[in-house]
Amino acid sequence: MAKGRKEYQHELDQIESSALEWFRKASDEVTAGHAQIVAQRSEDHSHWDLLSESVQAESRRLSSQITDFVGDLLPALASAHLTSAGERKQAKKDVRALLAAVHLRQWIDGSDSLAATLGGEGEYNTDINKAAEEFRASAASLRNAIGRLLPSRPAPEGTEAKPEGTRMEEYCPGTAFIMMQISDDIPELEDIKNTFKDVFRLYGITATRADEIEHSGVITERVLKEIRTSEFLVADLTGARPSVYYEIGYAHALRKNPILYRRKGEVLHFDLLVHNIPEYVNLADLRKKLKKRLADITGREIADN
Repeated sequence: MAKGRKEYQHELDQIESSALEWFRKASDEVTAGHAQIVAQRSEDHSHWDLLSESVQAESRRLSSQITDFVGDLLPALASAHLTSAGERKQAKKDVRALLAAVHLRQWIDGSDSLAATLGGEGEYNTDINKAAEEFRASAASLRNAIGRLLPSRPAPEGTEAKPEGTRMEEYCPGTAFIMMQISDDIPELEDIKNTFKDVFRLYGITATRADEIEHSGVITERVLKEIRTSEFLVADLTGARPSVYYEIGYAHALRKNPILYRRKGEVLHFDLLVHNIPEYVNLADLRKKLKKRLADITGREIADN
């Protein structure tokens, strides 16, 4: 059975637990041998040199465990529609940082301001506390990327039956849900909706807005189900509708990554100020921006028909 986000998250949790235990052991040995560094007064002397052979061997086993884990994870992230190119690039940096940290080294990439000071991209000696901090931060970042993966696939037919409303309803590939203001009194809203739908259609994705949903129950529950199950989510914050903010908040609580836009000049509420929400000046600009974003997410350049 293909792995899903829960399996990857569980594996990462186990690796992090083992690593933090290793950092505690290493810290004890570094503390005991710190006087040796002071006595030698050598800037090149690393905390790694103060570790016993057995603790260094544990580090190498951790490195192998991390390498095996990311050998499956990175291809999964590369093929996931919900991760952007930037997130996949960051995941690779996080992996380098994890591997460096368990050798009491810090990975510095070329974009880091420290790179020029230290002599360029690469790994540099660091102290035990800094290495542990780097490991925790990189693991947290990688965990966020894992949150973009799909749930586990359902078991094949003939295996244990799943209750209705579980795995098979968790995810609907090729679908998108549009979150935006809806009003018959504002004709341009229909044009915005159709722009979203047309661009998604280029990628073989069916986009739906709440007023197009057939339902027999409470509309709010039906909308929340669409947010849970749709492969893509897109929102226009123009009009600052409380319902749209609520739906985006629900999506973020599910660790989904909605694509957000706003008309030029729209003032954002405090809740979403930390997010990247590009402005568009007209429908052509919105279309161009959404096409570029979907090309980045899917890795496919699609020409207009």
